[in-house]
Amino acid sequence: MVSSRSDASAHLFMLGRFAVRRIGREIDLSAGCQRLIALLGMRGISISREQAAGILWPEATRERAANRLRTCLYRMGAIGEALVVRTERTLCIAPDVAIDYISASAKGKELCSSQPPLTKADFDLEPFAHDLLPGWYDDWIVFEREAFRQLRFGALEAIASEWIGAGRTDQAIQACLLVTRSEPLRESAHRLLARAHAADGNPAQALRQLNEYAEMLDKEMGTGPSHFMIDLRDQITSVVDKE
Repeated sequence: MVSSRSDASAHLFMLGRFAVRRIGREIDLSAGCQRLIALLGMRGISISREQAAGILWPEATRERAANRLRTCLYRMGAIGEALVVRTERTLCIAPDVAIDYISASAKGKELCSSQPPLTKADFDLEPFAHDLLPGWYDDWIVFEREAFRQLRFGALEAIASEWIGAGRTDQAIQACLLVTRSEPLRESAHRLLARAHAADGNPAQALRQLNEYAEMLDKEMGTGPSHFMIDLRDQITSVVDKE
């Protein structure tokens, strides 16, 4: 199992950027070596050398892809031996390498399922603030990135809902904004953002935010908000009218 301990022998960062840190310093790796480490880090389990080569260099012949893989492993030298467990046929990220993506994914699944019971320490926004390897467009990364985006959006919304209930509307608003900045048309995040503004004692701001979203939705999609948002807008409107 991939380590997430703070005292791990090395740290692999893939959220917001790619970096490998070992013994307190970042390791300089070629583009090909970075892609290999990223692939193994995302998988977290052993994969065959042939499979790894085929994923990383799909346009190359099998022999050429295998040669490129061997070149990557050779260029990494001792650093590679610390990061990658190798057998004659398989490769795997070393078990004592801490990986931010793996840790965030596990925490996101806990938040979205609400199991086991969570504490305030679990509602940290930082693990869900960034996309997986932004700017990387390999097919195998695009799918993983989109899956993680949906997980992190769900986690951020779970955090926002929890903070609204706890009266920490400032934290709830920040969580919602992380979602809406990445996915401006995501209605569930806009509803939570409006709820947070209303709970913060700003129903007029909540109503303005909902109306702006409805206008954006009409402009971008030619459609209106769901009945959930309409009901919420009616509730907040009634509060504003009473003031």
